[in-house]
Amino acid sequence: MVVKQYDRSLIDRSGLFLSGWLPRVADFAKRKGYDFRVSGKLPFIKATIEPSIRGITFREDQFRQIRSFTSVGRGVLKAPTGSGKTILTGGVISCYPNENCLYLV
Repeated sequence: MVVKQYDRSLIDRSGLFLSGWLPRVADFAKRKGYDFRVSGKLPFIKATIEPSIRGITFREDQFRQIRSFTSVGRGVLKAPTGSGKTILTGGVISCYPNENCLYLV
Protein backbone atom coordinates (compact mmCIF):
# COMPACT_ATOMS: atom_id res chain seq x y z
CA MET A 1 0.00 0.00 0.00
CA VAL A 2 1.30 3.45 -0.96
CA VAL A 3 0.61 6.32 1.39
CA LYS A 4 0.64 9.80 -0.08
CA GLN A 5 1.53 12.83 1.97
CA TYR A 6 0.25 16.28 1.15
CA ASP A 7 1.62 19.55 2.43
CA ARG A 8 -0.88 22.13 3.54
CA SER A 9 -0.06 25.71 4.32
CA LEU A 10 -1.84 28.75 5.66
CA ILE A 11 0.82 30.86 3.98
CA ASP A 12 0.21 32.08 0.44
CA ARG A 13 2.83 31.93 -2.33
CA SER A 14 4.20 35.35 -1.47
CA GLY A 15 4.82 34.29 2.16
CA LEU A 16 1.85 36.07 3.75
CA PHE A 17 -0.45 34.48 6.31
CA LEU A 18 -4.00 34.27 4.99
CA SER A 19 -5.87 36.20 7.69
CA GLY A 20 -9.19 34.60 6.84
CA TRP A 21 -7.87 31.50 8.62
CA LEU A 22 -7.15 33.37 11.86
CA PRO A 23 -10.39 32.42 13.68
CA ARG A 24 -9.82 28.72 12.94
CA VAL A 25 -6.19 28.86 14.01
CA ALA A 26 -7.18 30.63 17.25
CA ASP A 27 -9.88 28.00 17.98
CA PHE A 28 -7.42 25.17 17.32
CA ALA A 29 -4.78 26.71 19.59
CA LYS A 30 -7.32 27.21 22.36
CA ARG A 31 -8.58 23.60 22.11
CA LYS A 32 -5.03 22.25 22.23
CA GLY A 33 -4.01 24.56 25.09
CA TYR A 34 -1.33 26.35 23.06
CA ASP A 35 -0.22 29.84 24.01
CA PHE A 36 -1.54 31.97 21.15
CA ARG A 37 -1.03 35.66 20.53
CA VAL A 38 -1.72 37.88 17.53
CA SER A 39 0.47 40.91 17.01
CA GLY A 40 -0.02 43.65 14.50
CA LYS A 41 -3.24 44.77 12.91
CA LEU A 42 -5.28 43.24 10.15
CA PRO A 43 -6.33 45.69 7.45
CA PHE A 44 -9.96 46.75 7.60
CA ILE A 45 -11.64 48.02 4.45
CA LYS A 46 -14.53 50.30 5.24
CA ALA A 47 -17.70 49.96 3.19
CA THR A 48 -17.83 53.01 0.95
CA ILE A 49 -21.54 53.11 0.05
CA GLU A 50 -24.88 51.80 1.27
CA PRO A 51 -26.01 48.48 -0.19
CA SER A 52 -27.77 48.80 -3.52
CA ILE A 53 -28.83 46.29 -6.18
CA ARG A 54 -30.87 47.49 -9.12
CA GLY A 55 -34.44 46.15 -8.89
CA ILE A 56 -34.04 44.90 -5.29
CA THR A 57 -35.56 46.53 -2.22
CA PHE A 58 -33.89 45.29 0.94
CA ARG A 59 -36.01 44.53 4.00
CA GLU A 60 -34.99 46.20 7.27
CA ASP A 61 -33.65 42.91 8.67
CA GLN A 62 -31.54 42.47 5.52
CA PHE A 63 -30.11 46.00 5.91
CA ARG A 64 -29.29 45.15 9.53
CA GLN A 65 -27.50 41.94 8.51
CA ILE A 66 -25.54 43.69 5.75
CA ARG A 67 -24.46 46.47 8.13
CA SER A 68 -23.43 43.86 10.69
CA PHE A 69 -21.21 42.14 8.14
CA THR A 70 -19.64 45.34 6.82
CA SER A 71 -18.91 46.55 10.36
CA VAL A 72 -16.44 43.67 10.90
CA GLY A 73 -15.30 43.10 7.31
CA ARG A 74 -15.78 39.34 7.24
CA GLY A 75 -18.20 36.71 8.38
CA VAL A 76 -20.16 33.57 7.76
CA LEU A 77 -23.76 33.85 6.64
CA LYS A 78 -25.85 30.96 7.91
CA ALA A 79 -29.56 31.11 7.12
CA PRO A 80 -32.32 28.74 6.02
CA THR A 81 -33.35 28.07 2.43
CA GLY A 82 -35.35 30.92 0.93
CA SER A 83 -34.10 33.53 3.40
CA GLY A 84 -32.36 35.64 0.75
CA LYS A 85 -28.69 34.72 1.28
CA THR A 86 -27.80 35.47 -2.35
CA ILE A 87 -29.44 38.91 -2.11
CA LEU A 88 -27.67 39.60 1.20
CA THR A 89 -24.33 38.64 -0.32
CA GLY A 90 -24.97 40.83 -3.33
CA GLY A 91 -25.83 43.67 -0.95
CA VAL A 92 -22.57 43.22 0.96
CA ILE A 93 -20.52 43.12 -2.23
CA SER A 94 -22.29 46.24 -3.53
CA CYS A 95 -20.94 48.18 -0.51
CA TYR A 96 -17.39 47.73 -1.83
CA PRO A 97 -17.55 48.95 -5.46
CA ASN A 98 -13.77 49.49 -5.74
CA GLU A 99 -12.67 46.16 -4.22
CA ASN A 100 -12.30 42.60 -5.46
CA CYS A 101 -14.58 40.25 -3.55
CA LEU A 102 -14.35 36.50 -3.11
CA TYR A 103 -17.66 34.74 -2.52
CA LEU A 104 -17.33 31.09 -1.52
CA VAL A 105 -20.38 28.84 -1.52
